Amino acid sequence: KVDKIPHSFEPINSYISEQTDGLIRNIFGDDTDEIDPPAMAFVVNAVYLKGKWADNFDPQETEEGIFHARSSVGTSRQRNAHFMKLKKNLYASQDIAELGGASIVCLDYDKPNVEDPTVNQDAEYSAIFMLPKHDDIESMNVLISSIGNLRSLNMIRDDISRSQLVQLSLPRFKLSYRM
Repeated sequence: KVDKIPHSFEPINSYISEQTDGLIRNIFGDDTDEIDPPAMAFVVNAVYLKGKWADNFDPQETEEGIFHARSSVGTSRQRNAHFMKLKKNLYASQDIAELGGASIVCLDYDKPNVEDPTVNQDAEYSAIFMLPKHDDIESMNVLISSIGNLRSLNMIRDDISRSQLVQLSLPRFKLSYRM
């Protein structure tokens, strides 16, 4: 609770940093930046998830490779990346019609059993990775529009409800978002 809007972002940034154990800092820019006087209130929502995969990637299997990224105009950019590798039974499906023929794989985040930390329970959170049918901008655009047209991911649940052997190569990544 704040009685009045502060003159700088410092108290807001400090509060957020304190709530996230220092993992999110300066969400509104530099602490010395002044707040626009007409500002009446700030609503802040931040999500931080530092999850461990339920099926760990073996660091010894990590390989250097080239990640191909495409821009919205179809040009390709190449970046060096470290690719994590995993061969395991995972929830996955290929050639999903509702996603323009894309492939999908689900990776669960670890949910340790509180009573016995060595036993995993069913995952509470999963990451869903989608790969367009073809390596071109048109396939990517079809996939993106298909996701936008889905009422929910439940529409493709049947496609990914069975586990199958998957050989996965995934670039290491870190996600962040700033307003």
